[in-house]
Amino acid sequence: MGKITVSNIRNICLAGHSGCGKTSLAEALLYAAGATSRKGSPAEGTSILDFEEEEKQKKTTMKGAVSFLTWKDVLVHIIDLPGYLDFIGEMIGGMSAVETVFICIDTSAGVKVTTKKVWDLAEQFGAGRVLVLSKIDQNPSDLDKAIEGLKTAFGDTVVPFFGLEGGNVVPLLPRAKGLGKENEQKANEALEKVVETDEGLMEKYLSGEEPKEEEVSRALKKAIITRQLTPVLMCSAERGTGIKEVLDFIAFGCPAADGGAPKSALKGEERVEVIPSEDRPFLAQVFKIMTDPYVGKLAYFRVYAGSFSAGESFVNPRTGKTERVGNLYKIMGKDQKAVERVSAGELGAISKVEEISIGDTMRAADEPLVLERQKFPEPM
Repeated sequence: MGKITVSNIRNICLAGHSGCGKTSLAEALLYAAGATSRKGSPAEGTSILDFEEEEKQKKTTMKGAVSFLTWKDVLVHIIDLPGYLDFIGEMIGGMSAVETVFICIDTSAGVKVTTKKVWDLAEQFGAGRVLVLSKIDQNPSDLDKAIEGLKTAFGDTVVPFFGLEGGNVVPLLPRAKGLGKENEQKANEALEKVVETDEGLMEKYLSGEEPKEEEVSRALKKAIITRQLTPVLMCSAERGTGIKEVLDFIAFGCPAADGGAPKSALKGEERVEVIPSEDRPFLAQVFKIMTDPYVGKLAYFRVYAGSFSAGESFVNPRTGKTERVGNLYKIMGKDQKAVERVSAGELGAISKVEEISIGDTMRAADEPLVLERQKFPEPM
């Protein structure tokens, strides 16, 4: 892809109850985009995301795993989160670093306690929400019932953006060609729901003018981040059905890294809002810490402003120390890929900085801001 800018970055996390297919979806997205050479399977112990030995044995995600891919000139970071509330700290850390939370629901099982919890957590972080009905190949006849269950649980913002046509997943926006009568009607309904959130588009639409695709995309991104709309997607990671359509939706409809809710920071005693930008001094926040047997302590961070290069230094205002970084990484599951630079909107990682914790601000020497720390529940 070309030069990475903050506007062509998407940061998402996959959340939901255990066993709903989050990790399988992440593996399918990575494989379809060519980021991995084979599609890993949590059930078979070959997932690059469930790489801890205990995760392989129990066949369940216990720690948030980060990966990335490119699709249609868009850089997408994916954080795959655990499904058990025992690991709520991992959920909070991951959600703090993204603009959109993809909430996965097993089509047959429907909405669970954890589904509602991650729905509420997403709102706490100001993140947009997208609902994904997974495993649609197992009981396709349950789809209409499942969608009605989502509307009952989460309200009128819930709108289907995918349909089924001859056993294949079809996008309703942007509208696929040759839709049947039922899906054509659903596509019209989805378009009207988007148009209703934008006064300018509404005027055009009511005057008989068809909105342009880029106008619909812009309005949809805003409607998601302001939680006026909650799109419903559907797919089968096992069969690959709907996976490329999910990637298309991420590029078309999900808020960019500079289109999310503003991040809160302190400038002395004054509280200010940070809008991600490439034109400010370096500013980032740690959202995850882990230990790798080969490279030692790893700190995962989200860049909110400026850029950072391998070999440079940053200030940690909590400790007051200036830390020099040797190696800089992008994370792909258990693997670290050395990179020279990360910029606003990206997720990265550094190693061998011992005095660093989740929630710490990383900043340039001339940057006065301190980002507000994530709030974690008190241990029982």
